[in-house]
Parts: sequence; structure tokens; C-alpha cells
Amino acid sequence: MDKIDDPFDLYSDDPINYDEISSEEAKTIVHEEKKRIKQHTVKNFFTSFTAASSIYRLIGYAGLVIGFFYLVNHKLFDPYAYMFGLIIVPIGVLVVNFILKSKED
Repeated sequence: MDKIDDPFDLYSDDPINYDEISSEEAKTIVHEEKKRIKQHTVKNFFTSFTAASSIYRLIGYAGLVIGFFYLVNHKLFDPYAYMFGLIIVPIGVLVVNFILKSKED
């Protein structure tokens, strides 16, 4: 199992003797590890772009901007209430995730 997860024995606790590794072996190790890293490709860009520009997200941002300008123009803007309204959802998600993770343990 260790040979599958770490074929070049990079994460072992044994000290590494750097004299044993040639420069060609080091280059192949680095080359193979770079292949494993997710590369930025056009496909990845468009996949993440479509998720970031979903209609629900854009409508939500437009609602925030329009609501902000409406409140400021009518002199009803209260920054503390506005920030509380914006931050309540992320705090709720954190609390729910914390509760669910504590139930799993």
C-alpha cells in the first residue's frame, strides 16, 4: 500500500541519503509530482466560471447592490443592521456544520 501512495518513498521517516539519488531520478520525481497537481486548463476555467456565474448567485449579488443603493438614497441605511443581515447566513452555516461534525464523532 505504501508503494502505491508513495512510490518514491518521499514521506518516510527514514533519513534520506541524497547521494543515492541522481539528478535524472530527481528530475523524474519532480516531473511526476507536478503531473499530479491539478493544472490550470481552459476546461477547468469554464467549469468554475459557469459555477461562479450561476443565475442565482448573480441575482443575489444584484439584490445586494440594489438594496444597498436604495437604502442609501432614502437615508434608511444602517450599516450595523446591513452587516448583520449579510453575516447571519455564513454564521448559521458554520454553526450547523459544527453541530453535524460533533454528532459524527
